[in-house]
Amino acid sequence: MRAKSAFPITLLLAFAALVPRTPGAAATGPGWTIELRYGLDEIFPSALASVTEASPFPARLPGPAQLGDPTGLISAQLVAPRDDCPVTVALGATALFEPTAVTVRLPVKGQTYRVAPWLHLDHARLLQIRQPIAGELLSMRVTLDGVTETKTKEVRIHAINDCLTSVFQAGRIYEVGFLAAAYVNEYNPDLFLTITRHALDHGYVSAFDGYESGDPAAVTRQVEAIYRSLHDLGFKYSAQTQSSVSTTKAGTQWIRFVGDTLISDQANCVDGSVLIAAILARLNLRVVIFYIPYHHTFLGVYRTEHMGEEEGFDVVETTVVDAKPFSESLALGAARLAKERANPDNREIKVIQSLATTELYSWDPQNPGKTTVFFNIDVAASRARGILPLAEAARETN
Repeated sequence: MRAKSAFPITLLLAFAALVPRTPGAAATGPGWTIELRYGLDEIFPSALASVTEASPFPARLPGPAQLGDPTGLISAQLVAPRDDCPVTVALGATALFEPTAVTVRLPVKGQTYRVAPWLHLDHARLLQIRQPIAGELLSMRVTLDGVTETKTKEVRIHAINDCLTSVFQAGRIYEVGFLAAAYVNEYNPDLFLTITRHALDHGYVSAFDGYESGDPAAVTRQVEAIYRSLHDLGFKYSAQTQSSVSTTKAGTQWIRFVGDTLISDQANCVDGSVLIAAILARLNLRVVIFYIPYHHTFLGVYRTEHMGEEEGFDVVETTVVDAKPFSESLALGAARLAKERANPDNREIKVIQSLATTELYSWDPQNPGKTTVFFNIDVAASRARGILPLAEAARETN
């Protein structure tokens, strides 16, 4: 698996401006710009639809203070012309959200601020964007100290399956691979109708009871039952990956919904890990996704509800489900995790804990040799941290 990542050599930001003025009003000073929190004139529906204010995304980066929505992704950047200056920022409707506006006061004259309205998202529309939209026009109206000005900015909207994995900001790479947890949809009704039903019908386990037995070996048998069922049903590894459009200031990974993976009977490492994680999470097992940006994804499962690796932890290499028995998958998974942890330049980021912005940088011009991170994405902890599963429609069954 390789996420698509590219970063700019030259950044050319072009804005088309319409400047209607309130009659008799004074000039607005040095002007203002429309700013996006990540990407270069790009919007990622997956990030909009899956995160809440409790999530570690977007980054609280150094720079102008942001008023209005503190984690808002679209803002006006402007300079206060006087102390305690009122400003209203309004966004017009797009394919993703309804018209919205916010009014705040800029505290200190001469200071630069960003003002972000809260977005009223059209979630149904967001989840239906399966291909990119080019040339969407953002229209922003700013009323600053009695003067009104409107500007527009052309943006590209990515497909919902484009998972944002990294962002290039302020000369550093900010890793957001934990957003992959949004594609682990444990609420998909087809999971029980296909995979778990097959395992029960073939006697791989007598029941899926999570941690109720208190026996770590019983947990491993449940994981193996899912693995064997996927093998029986003909799931195959596919190295194919894609991104809906190229991007110059962000890394992306195309991740399919689990329902689409079920239908296709094939998966790359991230699709396979997401699918199995969704099934195991539905069974109330504590599962983690090990995500190595731009390289690989595999799976971990706690064998006890105490969630201590020392008490039992299965690591599953999901790319060999069609070719190797479960025991070999465990051996391969454990070896890969040991290899990543043994690398002195690697830094493991555990989503089970609170994350500071500085923990999520994988490249710093001051320390160019320390460039690698990998994520330990605890699915249940991701939910508590405000990363919610992307919804998908239930499919009809015969």
